[in-house]
Amino acid sequence: MGNHRISPQFLDGPNGRLFSILYSPGQEPKQAMPLVVHVPAFAEEMNKSRRMITLQSQRLLRLGYRVLLFDLFGTGDSEGDFRNATWSKWCDDLEFIYHWAERQQPSWISLWALRSGALLTMELLKTPRPGIRHLLFWQPIPSGEQQRVQINRQSLLATGSGIPAHADSDSIHEVGGYEISGELLCQLSDARLVREPGDILIDWLEITTLAEDSLPRESNDALEGIQRLGGTVTRQCFQGKPFWHTPEVAVLPNVLKATEDCYARLMGSNI
Repeated sequence: MGNHRISPQFLDGPNGRLFSILYSPGQEPKQAMPLVVHVPAFAEEMNKSRRMITLQSQRLLRLGYRVLLFDLFGTGDSEGDFRNATWSKWCDDLEFIYHWAERQQPSWISLWALRSGALLTMELLKTPRPGIRHLLFWQPIPSGEQQRVQINRQSLLATGSGIPAHADSDSIHEVGGYEISGELLCQLSDARLVREPGDILIDWLEITTLAEDSLPRESNDALEGIQRLGGTVTRQCFQGKPFWHTPEVAVLPNVLKATEDCYARLMGSNI
């Protein structure tokens, strides 16, 4: 990538080492740069999205951003097994990543979240985070309960039986090749997108197979709920394949370009 560095490293997270990749300029900049932190999606959705995430990171680096990618505990190349992952551990991971990002002394921080990563992001913002000035959501899931419904649907399709609504916290459920703990499912049920974001700008990008200006009811309700709590949200809808769960690797150039445009606009503003 020319005069740029791509630095893989393990960070000593609260539950085990977290694998990360930092995209940064080849030479130290003369002034502080903004840092974009990607908050990943759930299970296989994270893996299906890696190509899109890599391509977008490269574009943001060329715009003048540093970009941090990381794997949550029990996922990707981070330490731990998925069966031992819980929502609270992942919240701790993101808290740790936020403080790590602050220690890099960026001019400001943006959290770029995919799917359930948006739920984790809003959990982090339950406490004021002055370094975070912007959020960008790709296809955010409105609630943890909706994520549970999706997991249950996968289980029904694969095995013919779903997961009990009140799964024991010490139970393990195999879904799509992942062993998911009852504790994670129980904690996930309490996660929600609608929280007061504080003085933070939000760009919301939604991908649909329907008309470009069509937003699912649950997503529209969540967006309006954030706005009622004082959030400044800019929404865009795009037609395209749901790249986070297509059988083949899918790339959506229109989403990459729109995201690049969002960050180009921010780079030229006094955020």
